[in-house]
Amino acid sequence: MKYRRRSDGEVFTEAQVRSYVKPNNATYQVFLANDPAMWTPDILDIIGFDPIHPTAQAPCDHRFDRCVEGVTYNSTSDRWEQSWSVEKQFNATQERKAMKKAVYMLLEQKRDAGITVNGMRVSTTAAGISRLNGAVEGGKSSRKFVASNGKTYTLTNAQVKALHTAVDNHVQGVYDKAADLLDSIDAATDPRTVDIDSGW
Repeated sequence: MKYRRRSDGEVFTEAQVRSYVKPNNATYQVFLANDPAMWTPDILDIIGFDPIHPTAQAPCDHRFDRCVEGVTYNSTSDRWEQSWSVEKQFNATQERKAMKKAVYMLLEQKRDAGITVNGMRVSTTAAGISRLNGAVEGGKSSRKFVASNGKTYTLTNAQVKALHTAVDNHVQGVYDKAADLLDSIDAATDPRTVDIDSGW
């Protein structure tokens, strides 16, 4: 919890309140308990502070916004509380670039997340795809396969090719989605109207 000094409204942490009061113990004639829950209203009256009651933080997309903490008086509850406001981190040009960067990051996350084919977890990282390409090119009639979750399978050549096709479809689908989003960001008057998180 934080505290508001009544004399000027400055906000203090618990440690800062202790540091503020300690040199003035002779003035305040008060000892602050180790547990701030024991700082009673009377104690806080003596040292001239009010507790700032925490509230839920406002929804904030930290990729593009900053959530700014403030203090407000709640007359209904008769207490000081945290207040929250959301401010943009970037101007319009910077925001468009930041959104494109976020799309690139999502592309990598979604591309490399792996897929499930008939209950089998299949790696879609560059290394996993390289091994799968090698298996397809090798053309063996069957081969042992270790899924990305550690389970083992024996697959026919046709099954290996089916995995390869599924992985290729997944990767291409991710790139198609990213390309559409980047085009939409370029075309939008306000790029923040583009939902970059859904539909991958």
